[in-house]
Amino acid sequence: MPDESPAPQPSISQPIGKHSRNWKKILLILVIFGLITFMFLTLGNFMTKQESPITNEDITRTLKNKMAFVKTSEISGTEIRNPYSYTTIISVVDSDIYLMSLDGTEEKIIDFDPDHESYIYWLSWSKSGEYLGWIRKNSFEYTSSKELSKKSVYSIKPLQLSGGIAGFAFAPDQKRVALLEVNHDPNSMIVRIFDLKDNKSVTEFKTIGGSPDKNISPSNRHIAWIGPTTIATVFEQGVGKNKFSISTFNYSNWDLEKRDIATLDDFPEFFVANTNINKISYWKINGADKELWTTDFNGSNSKKLTSLGVGTKNILNFEFSPDGRYLAYAWGSGNDGVDFNIFDTESNKLVSNKLIGNQFGWSPDSKKLAILAPFYSPDLVLIGVDGKKIKTVKEKPNIYFPAWFPQ
Repeated sequence: MPDESPAPQPSISQPIGKHSRNWKKILLILVIFGLITFMFLTLGNFMTKQESPITNEDITRTLKNKMAFVKTSEISGTEIRNPYSYTTIISVVDSDIYLMSLDGTEEKIIDFDPDHESYIYWLSWSKSGEYLGWIRKNSFEYTSSKELSKKSVYSIKPLQLSGGIAGFAFAPDQKRVALLEVNHDPNSMIVRIFDLKDNKSVTEFKTIGGSPDKNISPSNRHIAWIGPTTIATVFEQGVGKNKFSISTFNYSNWDLEKRDIATLDDFPEFFVANTNINKISYWKINGADKELWTTDFNGSNSKKLTSLGVGTKNILNFEFSPDGRYLAYAWGSGNDGVDFNIFDTESNKLVSNKLIGNQFGWSPDSKKLAILAPFYSPDLVLIGVDGKKIKTVKEKPNIYFPAWFPQ
Protein backbone atom coordinates (compact mmCIF):
# COMPACT_ATOMS: atom_id res chain seq x y z
CA MET A 1 0.00 0.00 0.00
CA PRO A 2 1.45 3.17 -1.00
CA ASP A 3 2.69 5.50 1.68
CA GLU A 4 0.20 8.39 1.93
CA SER A 5 2.13 10.51 4.39
CA PRO A 6 2.74 14.01 3.11
CA ALA A 7 5.84 14.48 1.14
CA PRO A 8 8.51 16.41 2.89
CA GLN A 9 8.44 20.08 2.01
CA PRO A 10 11.60 21.64 0.81
CA SER A 11 13.19 23.94 3.36
CA ILE A 12 13.33 27.61 2.43
CA SER A 13 16.59 29.18 3.53
CA GLN A 14 16.67 32.91 4.60
CA PRO A 15 18.78 35.14 2.45
CA ILE A 16 22.31 35.35 3.76
CA GLY A 17 23.11 38.74 5.45
CA LYS A 18 19.55 39.82 6.30
CA HIS A 19 20.01 39.44 10.08
CA SER A 20 23.39 41.17 10.01
CA ARG A 21 21.84 44.07 8.08
CA ASN A 22 19.13 44.39 10.75
CA TRP A 23 21.72 44.43 13.49
CA LYS A 24 23.67 47.09 11.63
CA LYS A 25 20.54 49.26 11.44
CA ILE A 26 19.88 48.81 15.14
CA LEU A 27 23.49 49.58 15.99
CA LEU A 28 23.39 52.71 13.82
CA ILE A 29 20.20 53.89 15.53
CA LEU A 30 21.78 53.34 18.95
CA VAL A 31 24.91 55.25 17.95
CA ILE A 32 22.85 58.18 16.63
CA PHE A 33 20.70 58.18 19.77
CA GLY A 34 23.83 58.12 21.93
CA LEU A 35 25.36 61.03 20.05
CA ILE A 36 22.17 63.08 20.39
CA THR A 37 22.00 62.29 24.11
CA PHE A 38 25.67 63.27 24.55
CA MET A 39 25.10 66.56 22.73
CA PHE A 40 22.10 67.45 24.92
CA LEU A 41 24.01 66.57 28.10
CA THR A 42 27.03 68.60 27.00
CA LEU A 43 24.84 71.58 26.09
CA GLY A 44 23.01 71.31 29.41
CA ASN A 45 26.25 71.25 31.36
CA PHE A 46 27.56 74.24 29.40
CA MET A 47 24.39 76.23 30.06
CA THR A 48 24.50 75.28 33.73
CA LYS A 49 28.08 76.47 33.98
CA GLN A 50 27.25 79.68 32.15
CA GLU A 51 24.34 80.44 34.46
CA SER A 52 26.05 79.45 37.71
CA PRO A 53 26.61 82.47 39.98
CA ILE A 54 30.08 83.90 40.49
CA THR A 55 31.31 82.94 43.95
CA ASN A 56 33.51 84.89 46.36
CA GLU A 57 36.23 82.33 45.65
CA ASP A 58 36.02 83.21 41.94
CA ILE A 59 36.38 86.91 42.76
CA THR A 60 39.34 86.36 45.07
CA ARG A 61 41.07 84.15 42.52
CA THR A 62 40.62 86.83 39.83
CA LEU A 63 41.51 89.92 41.89
CA LYS A 64 44.09 88.53 44.34
CA ASN A 65 47.25 90.66 44.54
CA LYS A 66 45.77 93.30 42.24
CA MET A 67 45.23 97.01 42.80
CA ALA A 68 42.50 99.22 41.46
CA PHE A 69 43.57 102.72 40.51
CA VAL A 70 42.53 105.82 38.59
CA LYS A 71 44.40 106.73 35.41
CA THR A 72 43.93 110.08 33.72
CA SER A 73 44.68 111.72 30.41
CA GLU A 74 44.55 115.47 29.90
CA ILE A 75 42.38 117.22 27.33
CA SER A 76 43.75 120.75 27.26
CA GLY A 77 42.20 124.00 26.16
CA THR A 78 38.78 123.62 27.83
CA GLU A 79 37.46 125.59 30.78
CA ILE A 80 35.55 123.79 33.51
CA ARG A 81 34.15 124.79 36.87
CA ASN A 82 35.31 122.88 39.88
CA PRO A 83 32.12 121.97 41.82
CA TYR A 84 33.80 122.20 45.23
CA SER A 85 35.87 125.39 45.10
CA TYR A 86 33.97 127.28 42.38
CA THR A 87 37.16 128.18 40.54
CA THR A 88 37.78 127.93 36.82
CA ILE A 89 40.46 125.49 35.71
CA ILE A 90 42.03 125.43 32.25
CA SER A 91 42.41 121.69 32.03
CA VAL A 92 40.16 118.70 31.55
CA VAL A 93 40.99 115.13 32.44
CA ASP A 94 39.44 111.89 31.31
CA SER A 95 39.67 109.42 34.18
CA ASP A 96 39.21 105.67 33.88
CA ILE A 97 39.58 102.83 36.38
CA TYR A 98 42.11 100.06 35.93
CA LEU A 99 43.41 96.97 37.66
CA MET A 100 47.14 96.36 37.97
CA SER A 101 49.02 93.19 38.90
CA LEU A 102 52.28 93.28 40.82
CA ASP A 103 54.14 92.61 37.57
CA GLY A 104 52.91 95.97 36.25
CA THR A 105 50.34 94.69 33.75
CA GLU A 106 47.21 96.85 33.47
CA GLU A 107 43.61 96.12 32.58
CA LYS A 108 40.95 98.80 32.10
CA ILE A 109 37.76 97.80 33.94
CA ILE A 110 35.69 101.02 33.80
CA ASP A 111 35.89 103.29 30.76
CA PHE A 112 34.23 106.71 31.09
CA ASP A 113 33.57 108.83 28.05
CA PRO A 114 35.60 112.06 28.05
CA ASP A 115 33.61 114.93 29.46
CA HIS A 116 34.14 118.16 31.37
CA GLU A 117 33.86 116.74 34.88
CA SER A 118 35.20 113.24 34.67
CA TYR A 119 37.86 113.47 37.36
CA ILE A 120 37.49 110.72 39.96
CA TYR A 121 37.95 111.52 43.65
CA TRP A 122 39.06 108.70 45.88
CA LEU A 123 38.73 104.97 45.27
CA SER A 124 37.92 102.35 47.90
CA TRP A 125 36.89 98.69 48.17
CA SER A 126 34.31 97.47 50.65
CA LYS A 127 35.64 95.32 53.50
CA SER A 128 35.72 91.99 51.62
CA GLY A 129 35.93 93.44 48.14
CA GLU A 130 32.31 92.97 47.10
CA TYR A 131 32.07 96.59 45.92
CA LEU A 132 34.44 99.22 44.52
CA GLY A 133 33.32 102.83 45.02
CA TRP A 134 34.43 106.32 43.98
CA ILE A 135 33.14 109.91 43.60
CA ARG A 136 32.66 111.44 40.15
CA LYS A 137 30.64 114.41 38.88
CA ASN A 138 29.29 115.25 42.37
CA SER A 139 27.84 111.74 42.74
CA PHE A 140 28.85 108.52 44.45
CA GLU A 141 29.38 105.69 41.96
CA TYR A 142 30.13 102.05 42.50
CA THR A 143 30.37 98.68 40.82
CA SER A 144 30.09 95.11 42.07
CA SER A 145 33.11 92.82 41.84
CA LYS A 146 30.80 90.20 40.36
CA GLU A 147 29.90 92.59 37.54
CA LEU A 148 33.35 93.85 36.57
CA SER A 149 33.20 91.86 33.34
CA LYS A 150 29.90 93.63 32.51
CA LYS A 151 31.44 97.00 33.40
CA SER A 152 28.22 97.92 35.26
CA VAL A 153 28.27 101.26 37.10
CA TYR A 154 25.61 102.50 39.52
CA SER A 155 25.26 106.13 40.57
CA ILE A 156 23.74 107.85 43.63
CA LYS A 157 23.23 111.57 43.11
CA PRO A 158 23.16 114.25 45.85
CA LEU A 159 19.84 115.26 47.38
CA GLN A 160 20.35 118.98 46.77
CA LEU A 161 21.03 120.66 43.42
CA SER A 162 23.82 122.75 44.94
CA GLY A 163 25.24 119.77 46.80
CA GLY A 164 27.76 117.08 46.10
CA ILE A 165 28.86 113.79 47.64
CA ALA A 166 32.12 114.56 49.48
CA GLY A 167 32.76 111.24 51.22
CA PHE A 168 31.58 107.66 51.53
CA ALA A 169 32.20 104.56 53.62
CA PHE A 170 30.96 101.01 53.04
CA ALA A 171 29.33 99.25 55.99
CA PRO A 172 31.23 96.25 57.46
CA ASP A 173 28.50 93.87 56.20
CA GLN A 174 28.75 95.47 52.71
CA LYS A 175 24.96 95.92 52.56
CA ARG A 176 24.92 99.70 53.04
CA VAL A 177 27.04 102.75 52.33
CA ALA A 178 27.23 105.97 54.34
CA LEU A 179 27.34 109.09 52.15
CA LEU A 180 28.52 112.51 53.31
CA GLU A 181 26.86 115.21 51.26
CA VAL A 182 27.99 118.83 51.22
CA ASN A 183 25.38 121.45 50.40
CA HIS A 184 27.15 124.67 49.44
CA ASP A 185 24.16 126.94 49.87
CA PRO A 186 24.07 127.07 52.82
CA ASN A 187 27.36 125.42 53.77
CA SER A 188 26.22 122.27 55.54
CA MET A 189 26.89 118.55 55.70
CA ILE A 190 24.29 115.79 55.55
CA VAL A 191 24.83 112.10 56.27
CA ARG A 192 22.76 109.65 54.24
CA ILE A 193 22.63 105.87 54.76
CA PHE A 194 21.92 104.07 51.49
CA ASP A 195 20.90 100.41 51.23
CA LEU A 196 22.83 98.83 48.33
CA LYS A 197 20.61 95.75 48.18
CA ASP A 198 17.26 97.55 48.21
CA ASN A 199 18.60 100.58 46.29
CA LYS A 200 17.05 103.18 48.60
CA SER A 201 17.97 105.61 51.39
CA VAL A 202 17.49 104.31 54.92
CA THR A 203 17.88 107.61 56.78
CA GLU A 204 19.50 111.04 56.53
CA PHE A 205 20.33 113.91 58.92
CA LYS A 206 22.35 117.12 59.11
CA THR A 207 25.63 117.27 61.04
CA ILE A 208 26.76 120.83 60.26
CA GLY A 209 24.66 123.84 59.28
CA GLY A 210 25.51 127.46 58.64
CA SER A 211 29.25 126.97 59.11
CA PRO A 212 32.14 126.30 58.97
CA ASP A 213 33.45 128.65 56.34
CA LYS A 214 35.63 125.84 55.00
CA ASN A 215 36.11 124.15 51.67
CA ILE A 216 34.91 120.60 52.24
CA SER A 217 36.07 118.55 49.27
CA PRO A 218 36.12 114.87 48.29
CA SER A 219 39.86 114.80 48.88
CA ASN A 220 39.06 114.81 52.60
CA ARG A 221 37.52 111.97 54.57
CA HIS A 222 35.00 112.74 57.28
CA ILE A 223 33.04 109.53 57.72
CA ALA A 224 33.76 105.95 58.82
CA TRP A 225 31.91 102.88 60.09
CA ILE A 226 33.03 101.67 63.51
CA GLY A 227 30.37 98.98 63.99
CA PRO A 228 27.48 97.22 62.23
CA THR A 229 25.16 100.25 62.61
CA THR A 230 27.53 102.82 64.14
CA ILE A 231 29.17 105.63 62.21
CA ALA A 232 31.73 108.30 63.10
CA THR A 233 31.57 111.70 61.44
CA VAL A 234 32.12 115.42 62.14
CA PHE A 235 29.50 117.37 64.09
CA GLU A 236 29.25 121.07 64.76
CA GLN A 237 29.07 122.03 68.44
CA GLY A 238 26.54 124.82 68.02
CA VAL A 239 26.06 127.03 64.98
CA GLY A 240 28.68 129.75 64.62
CA LYS A 241 30.87 128.63 67.54
CA ASN A 242 33.54 127.13 65.28
CA LYS A 243 33.80 124.16 67.63
CA PHE A 244 33.56 120.67 66.21
CA SER A 245 33.68 117.09 67.29
CA ILE A 246 34.32 113.70 65.83
CA SER A 247 31.28 111.86 67.12
CA THR A 248 29.79 108.41 66.84
CA PHE A 249 26.13 107.58 66.52
CA ASN A 250 23.91 104.60 65.88
CA TYR A 251 21.90 105.45 62.77
CA SER A 252 18.94 103.35 63.94
CA ASN A 253 18.47 105.77 66.86
CA TRP A 254 21.16 108.38 66.41
CA ASP A 255 19.69 111.10 68.65
CA LEU A 256 19.96 108.88 71.73
CA GLU A 257 23.19 107.14 70.77
CA LYS A 258 25.34 110.12 69.71
CA ARG A 259 28.66 110.32 71.58
CA ASP A 260 31.52 112.81 71.19
CA ILE A 261 34.94 111.16 71.13
CA ALA A 262 37.17 114.12 70.20
CA THR A 263 36.47 117.86 70.54
CA LEU A 264 38.36 120.14 68.18
CA ASP A 265 39.02 123.88 67.99
CA ASP A 266 39.10 123.81 64.20
CA PHE A 267 37.49 121.77 61.49
CA PRO A 268 39.42 118.47 61.05
CA GLU A 269 40.75 117.85 57.56
CA PHE A 270 40.01 114.13 57.79
CA PHE A 271 40.20 111.09 60.06
CA VAL A 272 40.52 107.32 59.64
CA ALA A 273 39.19 104.41 61.68
CA ASN A 274 40.28 100.82 62.21
CA THR A 275 37.82 98.29 63.64
CA ASN A 276 40.53 95.70 64.35
CA ILE A 277 41.97 97.89 67.11
CA ASN A 278 38.85 100.06 67.74
CA LYS A 279 40.71 103.33 67.26
CA ILE A 280 40.33 106.53 65.27
CA SER A 281 43.29 108.60 64.11
CA TYR A 282 42.73 112.26 63.25
CA TRP A 283 44.60 115.40 62.32
CA LYS A 284 44.35 117.93 65.14
CA ILE A 285 45.26 121.56 64.55
CA ASN A 286 46.82 123.42 67.49
CA GLY A 287 47.72 126.91 66.37
CA ALA A 288 50.30 126.60 63.60
CA ASP A 289 51.13 122.98 64.43
CA LYS A 290 49.20 120.07 62.98
CA GLU A 291 49.68 116.68 64.58
CA LEU A 292 48.23 113.20 64.37
CA TRP A 293 46.28 111.90 67.36
CA THR A 294 44.57 108.62 68.11
CA THR A 295 41.73 107.69 70.45
CA ASP A 296 39.53 104.71 71.24
CA PHE A 297 36.05 104.55 69.76
CA ASN A 298 34.61 105.51 73.15
CA GLY A 299 36.80 108.62 73.41
CA SER A 300 39.29 107.26 75.95
CA ASN A 301 43.08 106.82 75.72
CA SER A 302 43.68 109.89 73.56
CA LYS A 303 47.29 110.04 72.47
CA LYS A 304 49.42 112.30 70.28
CA LEU A 305 51.37 110.17 67.82
CA THR A 306 53.54 112.76 66.12
CA SER A 307 55.70 115.70 67.14
CA LEU A 308 56.26 117.19 63.73
CA GLY A 309 56.31 120.87 64.61
CA VAL A 310 55.81 121.50 60.94
CA GLY A 311 54.29 124.97 61.16
CA THR A 312 52.27 125.69 58.06
CA LYS A 313 52.99 122.31 56.42
CA ASN A 314 50.11 119.90 56.14
CA ILE A 315 49.54 116.23 56.82
CA LEU A 316 48.51 115.15 53.34
CA ASN A 317 47.44 111.55 53.86
CA PHE A 318 47.45 108.88 56.55
CA GLU A 319 46.03 105.38 56.89
CA PHE A 320 46.11 102.47 59.33
CA SER A 321 47.39 99.12 58.10
CA PRO A 322 44.53 96.58 57.89
CA ASP A 323 45.64 94.87 61.13
CA GLY A 324 45.86 98.26 62.88
CA ARG A 325 49.48 97.94 63.97
CA TYR A 326 51.00 100.57 61.67
CA LEU A 327 50.00 104.10 60.73
CA ALA A 328 51.51 105.40 57.50
CA TYR A 329 51.39 109.14 56.86
CA ALA A 330 52.72 111.72 54.45
CA TRP A 331 53.32 115.34 55.39
CA GLY A 332 54.75 118.43 53.75
CA SER A 333 53.73 121.32 51.54
CA GLY A 334 54.30 119.77 48.14
CA ASN A 335 56.51 122.66 47.04
CA ASP A 336 59.10 121.92 49.74
CA GLY A 337 58.82 118.16 49.40
CA VAL A 338 56.77 115.47 51.08
CA ASP A 339 58.05 113.12 53.77
CA PHE A 340 56.57 109.64 54.15
CA ASN A 341 56.70 107.87 57.51
CA ILE A 342 55.44 104.65 59.06
CA PHE A 343 54.64 104.60 62.78
CA ASP A 344 54.56 101.28 64.69
CA THR A 345 51.82 101.68 67.32
CA GLU A 346 53.02 98.60 69.25
CA SER A 347 56.66 99.59 69.68
CA ASN A 348 55.98 103.35 69.42
CA LYS A 349 58.80 103.56 66.91
CA LEU A 350 58.89 105.72 63.82
CA VAL A 351 60.13 104.26 60.56
CA SER A 352 61.33 106.82 58.01
CA ASN A 353 62.42 106.28 54.47
CA LYS A 354 63.80 108.38 51.66
CA LEU A 355 60.73 108.09 49.44
CA ILE A 356 58.62 111.21 49.06
CA GLY A 357 55.03 110.56 48.08
CA ASN A 358 51.56 111.07 49.50
CA GLN A 359 49.38 108.43 47.80
CA PHE A 360 49.69 104.84 48.93
CA GLY A 361 47.75 101.65 49.60
CA TRP A 362 48.30 98.92 52.18
CA SER A 363 48.51 95.25 51.20
CA PRO A 364 45.82 93.06 52.83
CA ASP A 365 48.40 91.29 55.02
CA SER A 366 49.72 94.64 56.39
CA LYS A 367 53.29 93.75 55.35
CA LYS A 368 53.70 95.96 52.29
CA LEU A 369 52.61 99.28 50.81
CA ALA A 370 52.27 100.41 47.22
CA ILE A 371 53.27 104.07 47.10
CA LEU A 372 53.50 106.65 44.33
CA ALA A 373 56.93 108.20 44.75
CA PRO A 374 58.59 110.62 44.35
CA PHE A 375 56.01 113.37 44.70
CA TYR A 376 56.47 114.71 41.16
CA SER A 377 56.32 112.30 38.17
CA PRO A 378 56.15 109.27 40.49
CA ASP A 379 56.75 105.58 39.97
CA LEU A 380 54.56 102.93 41.61
CA VAL A 381 56.88 101.41 44.21
CA LEU A 382 56.42 98.48 46.59
CA ILE A 383 57.95 98.92 50.06
CA GLY A 384 57.96 96.91 53.30
CA VAL A 385 56.86 98.12 56.73
CA ASP A 386 60.53 98.76 57.47
CA GLY A 387 60.44 101.44 54.78
CA LYS A 388 62.80 99.58 52.47
CA LYS A 389 62.06 99.36 48.77
CA ILE A 390 61.06 95.90 47.51
CA LYS A 391 60.59 96.66 43.81
CA THR A 392 59.37 99.19 41.30
CA VAL A 393 56.05 97.88 40.02
CA LYS A 394 55.82 100.37 37.16
CA GLU A 395 57.67 103.49 36.10
CA LYS A 396 55.70 106.71 35.55
CA PRO A 397 52.29 105.01 35.44
CA ASN A 398 50.32 108.31 35.74
CA ILE A 399 47.86 106.83 38.23
CA TYR A 400 46.06 107.93 41.41
CA PHE A 401 44.50 106.35 44.50
CA PRO A 402 46.01 102.83 44.45
CA ALA A 403 43.58 100.54 46.29
CA TRP A 404 44.69 96.97 46.98
CA PHE A 405 41.98 94.32 46.67
CA PRO A 406 41.20 93.09 50.24
CA GLN A 407 41.66 89.36 49.61
